[in-house]
Amino acid sequence: MDIKDARKRIDEIDREIAELLTERFKMAEEIGKYKGDAGMSIRDRDREASVIANALNFSEPPYDKYVGSVFESIINSAVDLQNDGRK
Repeated sequence: MDIKDARKRIDEIDREIAELLTERFKMAEEIGKYKGDAGMSIRDRDREASVIANALNFSEPPYDKYVGSVFESIINSAVDLQNDGRK
């Protein structure tokens, strides 16, 4: 595979990731609304740890540390989204 083909494949993967992240953030937004209505805290550290551990199960060394980092960022963004929904 040459660099042009590799970059084309990365562009395809990026599109898929963006679509899935959008769907995930929509679900996080719904959960944030539920938490707000129920008077629940936005952060759930046990759930966050479980999400990261689950993501790591789908990864492999040496990429797992990067996957973990990306999922930490996703979770923090979802928390921001949920907090913004309460303003």
